[in-house]
Amino acid sequence: CTVVDAHFSPYKILFKDLKIEYDFYGYVGSTKKTSTDDMDYAIMKELSQDARATTTSIAKKLEKNPSIINYRIKNLVKSGIITKFTTLMDLAPLGIRWYYTLLKVKQVNESAEKDLIKHIKNIPGIFYLIRGVGNYDLCFETHCRSPKELEAILHELHASFGATIKKVDNVEILEEYKCDFFPYLMKVNQA
Repeated sequence: CTVVDAHFSPYKILFKDLKIEYDFYGYVGSTKKTSTDDMDYAIMKELSQDARATTTSIAKKLEKNPSIINYRIKNLVKSGIITKFTTLMDLAPLGIRWYYTLLKVKQVNESAEKDLIKHIKNIPGIFYLIRGVGNYDLCFETHCRSPKELEAILHELHASFGATIKKVDNVEILEEYKCDFFPYLMKVNQA
């Protein structure tokens, strides 16, 4: 699946008893062009390994002045390259399960797909939503307290959007070993 856009929401399942209204607070998919250089990539690599790293510690590793690192990070944020500094939590010790659901939609009008996306965003345990092109059109991650809770979500989705949804596949994520979206770049020796 090629990602067209992605939306993140907070850990709503932890706070659903507080009746807080959540907006999706992250968005991936900008087509705005900006330029970066080797120092920007080095800073992003450091932050990808520790988002809490201080500008001083990054400056020390990169042998640069902390004010330069601070300036560069602010520009990466301002340009939209860095969108979030966030915490990923393991909810399994709290008895919360993590599911990944993939949807293929039928050829329907744009309005029906927007309604489906809006509905998914309002699912109580929704964490991440991807709209893409490929074998599946929509993928979303849900936190649930039980398989029955997920079953109820999928039943409601099918009842409300059965005419829009062509196929649903679902998997439970049992463990995440490392979430690192920053590529490791190797220098290749030329023979």
